[in-house]
Amino acid sequence: MKGGKQMSNASNAAWSFEIDQCSNWAYWDKLFSEEECDEIIKICKKNKLNKSLLVNRNKATDPQILDEDYRNSNIVFVGSQDLEWAFRRMTDACVSLNERFFKFDVWGFAEGFQFTEYTLPGGKYDAHIDKTNGSAIRKLSIVVQLSDPKKYKGCDLELLISRDPVKMSRERGYLTMFPSYTLHQVTPIEKGTRHSLVGWITGKPFK
Repeated sequence: MKGGKQMSNASNAAWSFEIDQCSNWAYWDKLFSEEECDEIIKICKKNKLNKSLLVNRNKATDPQILDEDYRNSNIVFVGSQDLEWAFRRMTDACVSLNERFFKFDVWGFAEGFQFTEYTLPGGKYDAHIDKTNGSAIRKLSIVVQLSDPKKYKGCDLELLISRDPVKMSRERGYLTMFPSYTLHQVTPIEKGTRHSLVGWITGKPFK
């Protein structure tokens, strides 16, 4: 090129790439029947529920704090031994969804399940992601809708993946799956009580 230096072929070479086949979210319709949802709620509520806490990155001596203006719910963690039949069914569904829609390198559920109760006054969880630095490597999040949608108002699970929030189904037994780095929220409850079962699928570090 006149007046300039010829650039090497290496500097013009594009990085190799593949088409992104990772979906923003996926679902499994009617994973559990209404009767099974009732049974899951009954089993989980045998345990004592506690106020949900947040990780506090500003205080090493107090790693968890209560902030009901941001997250307001009651939770309890249950192991697979408490819900063995549900655990097996969710595992099969999650393996299938991951293979079809995400193709992440995953190990399985390493943290148990979180049974969550949103109720008045103020039940909600403002915008957040589930992937947390310094904790288990969460790659996929799942939420199973347990409550009858006619018995509560508000309290929608929304994925913040576009200009307008994408509202997930309120149908009982419906499983939603999405990458744990996805920004999402649970809107304030306006009436009644909502129960859900939450889990995180772990694996090797993203690379």
